[in-house]
Amino acid sequence: MEFYHWVMISERMFRIYRSHCAKYCKKMHLNQTAFELIVFLGNNPEYNTAKEICEYRGLKKSMVSITIDQLVEKGYMIRETDQRDRRIQHLFLTDKSAPTVKMGKEAQSEIFGSLTTEISREELTSAEDVLYKIERRIAEIEKVEGLV
Repeated sequence: MEFYHWVMISERMFRIYRSHCAKYCKKMHLNQTAFELIVFLGNNPEYNTAKEICEYRGLKKSMVSITIDQLVEKGYMIRETDQRDRRIQHLFLTDKSAPTVKMGKEAQSEIFGSLTTEISREELTSAEDVLYKIERRIAEIEKVEGLV
């Protein structure tokens, strides 16, 4: 399989995910970016700065900044200044975000189930092993090329 095919598959999966999440966004009265930020932080609390969110989600800084301001104002998250570097703001979800995180995880589970319905447990385990190896190589390349 050619590299571009992997990228296309990834983009198509993400498009399906976003489409599937639209009903949850509507239910929670959140736009797509706000929903994704809450779910991302719920799944990855260790990546809790705007910079990390931009890096890992591939979102524009301006969009993330505006969305964070809105979510803080609406009570979905709080900011805390880093103890060692006052320029860094850490983001933490509040209890108000719990239903959104739950819905996001449900959406992810539903989509993953749909995508893997014809894949055996052994095939899935093999695919995960390969993806973890690729992920490790990506991290190494990012370091060498100064992308992180």
